[in-house]
Amino acid sequence: MSEPKRPLKVFLCHASIDKPKVRDLYKRLIADGVDAWLDAESLIPGQKWQEEIPKAIHESDVVIVCLTENSISKEGYVQKEIKYALDVAGEKPEGTIFIIPARLEECRVPNRLSVYHWVDLFDEGYSKLMKALKVRSAQLERVMTTLLDLTFNKVEVFDFRNEKTSENEAVLDRDYLLRKLANELESDGEDVGSIWGKSEEAIRLIVVRIAKRLGRAFDEIWDALARLGNV
Repeated sequence: MSEPKRPLKVFLCHASIDKPKVRDLYKRLIADGVDAWLDAESLIPGQKWQEEIPKAIHESDVVIVCLTENSISKEGYVQKEIKYALDVAGEKPEGTIFIIPARLEECRVPNRLSVYHWVDLFDEGYSKLMKALKVRSAQLERVMTTLLDLTFNKVEVFDFRNEKTSENEAVLDRDYLLRKLANELESDGEDVGSIWGKSEEAIRLIVVRIAKRLGRAFDEIWDALARLGNV
């Protein structure tokens, strides 16, 4: 039996000062079924970021280089990220879509990136970006419909403590997952009692973020979130 196709992995290269703008892009990509990598969301406490970032770039299918006056004119780790991405791009076959310069504002595209056609995200260029990602996804047989295919139906809530089952391990796993979910929500500053009052996109982003951190499926976390609200 063939393995299930995985989502397209996209690394977001950016200057730290541009984090708010890039976080908005990250959220939009996640909502559109892209496995986006953003240091503030993807790194976990205790990891050595100077090792994890090059690893994430090397394992990504696409690197989006977010360009602003800040990222092109100032020294910083972003310059190392760009250099590393260019090195990885040099290992790809000719014609591969790997580096996509994305201007977040009017700014000059650095010479070392000017060989790639760029996209202006401040000027309704997001659809063009998605077109490029879909081409790359098709080349690698990835998927980009994970979230778009989900229906937004609230799971029926019931008290797992009264559930009858002969599979004790399954009950223990659900109990464990609830505790882990509660811890993740607390660390994110989320109040489980008010989550269902958020927008559809906001709840999806919470579930996707935690599912990625815990290495669990979207529907597992969704179901656990519903259960947690009734515990």
